[in-house]
Amino acid sequence: ARAATYAAAIAPPDDKTEAARIAKAHATDMFVKVAEAAIHMHNQLYDNGQINDKVNATSAPARQHPLHDFFIRAQGNKNMFGSSESD
Repeated sequence: ARAATYAAAIAPPDDKTEAARIAKAHATDMFVKVAEAAIHMHNQLYDNGQINDKVNATSAPARQHPLHDFFIRAQGNKNMFGSSESD
């Protein structure tokens, strides 16, 4: 995502729009990956028996944790702005 952003910044004027779209799509993908990784990491940290409630994107404890808001925002951005996987 960082390389795509730099490429968009230095792209010639005729190619700036397309380069910016590519950078935006990759940034959105990374936002989703970071949100998913944060939820999984949180789940691993508390999976050693100290806390029995697992945190994932669909469980009730996740909805009470701030990571859930981060994950929902990432998914909303992916749906609204697209990703590198979409047409």
